[in-house]
Formats: sequence, C-alpha cells, structure tokens
Amino acid sequence: MGDASVMIGLTDVTTDVTDVENVQGSYAFTTAGLAVTAVGDYNFDSEEYTVGAKTGYEINKVALGGIVTYGSANEVFAYEAS
Repeated sequence: MGDASVMIGLTDVTTDVTDVENVQGSYAFTTAGLAVTAVGDYNFDSEEYTVGAKTGYEINKVALGGIVTYGSANEVFAYEAS
C-alpha cells in the first residue's frame, strides 16, 4: 500500500493456513535524490527479529549508498557501503 509493504510467512499451508510463522514489513521513500528504505522481520516461533535500513543518494551521476542490518538471533550488526 503506497510506499509500505507487509508480508506474512506461513509455517505450512498444506496443514494449517492460519499458523503464521513470521511477518515482514518495509517502508520506502525518496526525497530530493535521497532514497531510504527501512525493513523488519519478526519470527513468532523463535521470537527473533531482524531490522535493516538502506540509503542511496545520486548526485551528478555518482551514486552513494549504504546498508545496515541487525539480527537478534546472533546479536550482530552488518553493514555495507557503496
């Protein structure tokens, strides 16, 4: 819906379509050449989550960007620059 997305992961659709395992969401927007996306995933069974953000900026045909994520399962941050 608009700039937001939500997805639901089911455990096994062949046995129980109401057994939701995880939910994922994202929101993205762009303003004045800056693009930002935020994402998240929550697993109901393990109660673990992952969150992340991505940014990008383009000026004079040169693109700069970065991504950062965090996962509660192993409590680790990851990052990348471009």
